[in-house]
Amino acid sequence: MYVRCCAHIVNLIVCAGLKDINDLVVKIRNAVRFVRSSLSRQLVFKQCVERLKIGSKNSVCLDVATR
Repeated sequence: MYVRCCAHIVNLIVCAGLKDINDLVVKIRNAVRFVRSSLSRQLVFKQCVERLKIGSKNSVCLDVATR
């Protein structure tokens, strides 16, 4: 019972924090959708990543709302 209560409280705190940055999360999701919607945009994005020497093994991906 105690572990469930702690998990619930942590979940409420995280949800409250995400509400504060919701506008930023929406902008990031839209940017990811924009890049992923075109193969040429994905290539330009990969070139920018390489030029800036950002270590990345994966392309941009959308998050899963339930995780």
